[in-house]
Formats: sequence, C-alpha cells, structure tokens
Amino acid sequence: MSPYKESFYGLFLSQTKQILNKSADSKYHFTQLINCTLALFSILLERVQDEQGYRKFFLRRIIAKMETLDMIAFAPDGITDYGLLCCFRNAMTHSDVSSTKPFVETECFADCTIMGTANNHKYQCTFTISEESVKQLSVFIIDMFSEIS
Repeated sequence: MSPYKESFYGLFLSQTKQILNKSADSKYHFTQLINCTLALFSILLERVQDEQGYRKFFLRRIIAKMETLDMIAFAPDGITDYGLLCCFRNAMTHSDVSSTKPFVETECFADCTIMGTANNHKYQCTFTISEESVKQLSVFIIDMFSEIS
C-alpha cells in the first residue's frame, strides 16, 4: 500500500474521531454522525478487500457489535453478512426516520426505525438506531480499523 494511502487512512480516522467527539449543538449533528458512519463503512470495506482473508472476520465483528447494540430489528434468513451490512448502509443512506421532518433535522436520541434493501431489493432489513448506538458503532469501527492500519 502506498504511503499516501496510509497517511490518508490515518488522517481520516483521526478527523472522524474528532467529529464524533464534538458536542451535539448543531441541528445537523445526527446527519453528521450518519455521514461519518457511512464513510467508515466505505473505507473499511475498501481496505478489507485488499486483504481478503480478513473480510469475513471484520464483517462478522461489525454485525456482532450491531447485535450487542440491538440495532438489527429484522434480517431475513439467507442474507449474507455483506448483504446485511449493505442493507444497513442503504437504510442509513436513503431512509427518512420521520415522515414530518427531513432526515437532516431529525433528532434521534431515542430509537428510530430505518429500513434498507440489498441485492436488487431481494432482501429487506429493518434496523433500530439511536444517536448513541450509531456513535458506539462508529467508534467500534474506528478501533477495529486501527487494528489493521
């Protein structure tokens, strides 16, 4: 891996940690948290693909953490770990947790339900998220990613 890529990952992780540790004063804090989590999913999956032997291991660890945080409300039988994480990523990317306010203005301190699909809508999953659970998942992913950096 090139030195540029290594320095990019390190810088990305440290900046993401700073964002996660900021106070929740802005009405856009939850959206910023969602965006950080989506970026972590993307960069981790890109990096793990470089080392195929670890991919399943890291995907399983993320799902185990989501289970610990009670984030997976429904996942159909037969869905792969990768498919489940695709559903979660798509749910966070495309869901509006409130029908009356845009996602960007939603305060999700308590549980919010989001739905996502994967594999051309073959699988539909439901997730329960809160600001705290998304933050804990993001910190977990940063720590896990740091193990392979």
